[in-house]
Amino acid sequence: MEFLRFVLPFEEQLNSLSVINDIQTFRRDDVRNNESILNGIFRDLRGLLLTFTQQPTYSYFTYPFIPILFKGVEANYDNAVSNVMLKFTGALVDDKYFRISKEINETSSPNGILLFRQTSKLITSYARIAISRKVPNSSKWKEKYKGFAYTFKIIADSLEGKYCNFGVFELFNDTSLKDALDSCFQMMISIPMEDILAFPKLTEFFLKFLKSVIRLLQNRFMLVDQSLQDQNVLAYIVRILGEGIKLSGIQMGSGGMGSGKQESIYNECCEISDHLSTFLFKQSTIAITQPTKPQSVTVRLMNEYPQLLQFLLAKLLETLFFDDRASQYTLSKPLLPLILLNKEYFDFYANKVISFQPPERQEQLAK
Repeated sequence: MEFLRFVLPFEEQLNSLSVINDIQTFRRDDVRNNESILNGIFRDLRGLLLTFTQQPTYSYFTYPFIPILFKGVEANYDNAVSNVMLKFTGALVDDKYFRISKEINETSSPNGILLFRQTSKLITSYARIAISRKVPNSSKWKEKYKGFAYTFKIIADSLEGKYCNFGVFELFNDTSLKDALDSCFQMMISIPMEDILAFPKLTEFFLKFLKSVIRLLQNRFMLVDQSLQDQNVLAYIVRILGEGIKLSGIQMGSGGMGSGKQESIYNECCEISDHLSTFLFKQSTIAITQPTKPQSVTVRLMNEYPQLLQFLLAKLLETLFFDDRASQYTLSKPLLPLILLNKEYFDFYANKVISFQPPERQEQLAK
């Protein structure tokens, strides 16, 4: 009873918002600006939601608010209040204390599946409008990339939450997972390469999203393959991983990224490269030994564009040979599968490096 009395003011405000059907009403200053209803209530609710550890109290905050989130985010994609609502969504999909799945060993939950479907619709709606928005360079983070970063984190937490069996979507021909991944990948390729590594939070949440996707690819590649069949998407991912690995040898200025964050990006990119290259090697082996099994579209594309993996291998080798500060253990994990996938290119690269050495050392190095 005390809890119900405490949340009654929130419920009254939400009820007043739920009856609004006109998108333009959600764009009114008294609804969306700093001291507005949307801004204030979702900031307060997020703080409250983060403290919940039990499923009964958490469930109170799930479905009643989703229609308001849809309308609010769609109407205010160009306003800071959309970031407030996206952060609330991030807290909603976070399964800490197993408050969605209820049990520690439970790997799927009906509520979790429904929650992901609604999350996918929200993200798809937001991305469709936000991607095309033009903003000044001086305010790219505040007005655009901040929302993109929260979106990457929302989907990453949803994929890592283990409260949703994504095979259900494949079974019932539900496109929720594909729609969510496609929206995130479209946001990804809309960001210039130099920007995605320039904003620490954007980099952190994007790499978290990418790691979650590659892990899902390893376990159930049929669920992710369709979203990775675009060559531009794969090329962007490989390029980002290569540029992130190079960060181990770059000195940042006082106004740039801190050395700790820089090292974290380097480690994350090596780990993701390891997951991706290991998956590609295993699938390539299966294609030879068991040709009747379904083949991964990702593997086929990588075979069609071998320069992608060659680029990644080259970045790893450059870092290994020329950067004394790089962790050889971290680099070694993706290096072996990449060499096995690109034996001819590795021999070419090694011979090229040897040819630049003094003549007296070339024979020894060639051995």
